[in-house]
Amino acid sequence: MGIIVRDEEDIYKAHDYGLKIIFKDSTLTLKRTRTRYLTDTIAIVHARLQLSNQSALVNNEEPQVRNNLFIFVTQRINDNWYCIAAQNAEVQNGKETFIKKEDGAYETVNYGSFRKK
Repeated sequence: MGIIVRDEEDIYKAHDYGLKIIFKDSTLTLKRTRTRYLTDTIAIVHARLQLSNQSALVNNEEPQVRNNLFIFVTQRINDNWYCIAAQNAEVQNGKETFIKKEDGAYETVNYGSFRKK
């Protein structure tokens, strides 16, 4: 939800917490990828993933399967590719964006009815 981690220690702490608490029994399934080479040594990778078995917040409430889009900026150094930046975005089928309500809550919406036919 907009968390930015910049140094190695913060990256470790964020992943340690997430993998031990939020996603301890989760499965992340790669659905498809698309790679765009900007140069011979820089590429952007779009990866669609599906997340299942996220930890529940309360007993008897099972979180449902989620769909995500990960974007990786990669760089080839010598013969190895490295991820130099990444972003994770939630994908909600049939929705286009969010609207922030007066109470601060977000709602997913679709503006499809405004499209010209």
